[in-house]
Amino acid sequence: MSISPSSAPSPLPGSSMPSSDLDRLVGDLFMANEDLIRYVAMMNAPSLSLVDDIVQEVYVKFAQRACVRDLESDVRPLLRKITHDTAVDMWTDYLRSKPGHLALIYERLASRTRERDSATGLASLEDELTALRLCLKKLTERSLFILKKHYEEGVPLTEIALELEMNINTLYYHADRIRSVLKSCVENTLNSGVPDV
Repeated sequence: MSISPSSAPSPLPGSSMPSSDLDRLVGDLFMANEDLIRYVAMMNAPSLSLVDDIVQEVYVKFAQRACVRDLESDVRPLLRKITHDTAVDMWTDYLRSKPGHLALIYERLASRTRERDSATGLASLEDELTALRLCLKKLTERSLFILKKHYEEGVPLTEIALELEMNINTLYYHADRIRSVLKSCVENTLNSGVPDV
């Protein structure tokens, strides 16, 4: 039985390969790199329960990009970037949907670092948070406003610059300066001993 030209699968736009062959190639490439995708997803996911969701979304995004991408070259960097970007997007959605997101971040960081800190003798996360709280009290209202808008509410610095009627470069410098001041303040506070609050 021969296939007539009208019944043969047609190539996808932007690809010289018939859609069934492209679908098979995308599936094979995805399955061959699934361990990498799962690893990147687990390292960047807001919750391990979301890893499967990230993997599924990566497959859809990879399939969409496959029609315009040369799949003969190494696709691992592309899959790594798609997975990382998808996880970051989920973090953003996750944090905006959780009212107590700082507490959740704290719990996750504490569980990851508790054993490492006790083994190496580093300052505990609780001490670092206490030092950070003390240092935050020393900041100006404007600096606290910028930190709250950007880190708690997720507002981009460009929008904050418009709201404060400042040049964006000045705000970037100011935000960088706030971070460096906080970092040195926390280090100095930890070195001098964190007082009980």
